[in-house]
Amino acid sequence: MLGVGLRHRLAYLARLHVHCAERLCYLLDYNADTGIFAWHKRQGSHNRRGGKPAGSKSLGYISLLVDAHSYKAHRLAWFYVHSVWPSGDIDHINGIKDDNRIEILELWSTRQPKGQRVADKLAWAREVVELYG
Repeated sequence: MLGVGLRHRLAYLARLHVHCAERLCYLLDYNADTGIFAWHKRQGSHNRRGGKPAGSKSLGYISLLVDAHSYKAHRLAWFYVHSVWPSGDIDHINGIKDDNRIEILELWSTRQPKGQRVADKLAWAREVVELYG
């Protein structure tokens, strides 16, 4: 059973993620086929005109500044499509760091053993359950 404080914190985080998802959709359009974010509406700065690609490249990754917070585009793409903040690392299957098409992004678990894909862990768990019931 969860403590009252933890329940309030989880409820707050759930509301925060809903707010963030709404805000993200308000500010940015994401094209899952191209992996490109574009500003939805003019955001006060001449750099944020509607339809203009959003973000800048740093160390191979695309980063976006949203409400004074910096986010990696691949994590925002996952959040934009799935409405859930990624619980682990997001891997680019093709190894191209600025390719943020949703079909290229894959959730990886950061728990032991390190670097194992979530899909692989689930498949292994199903095999164990079938084997040992």
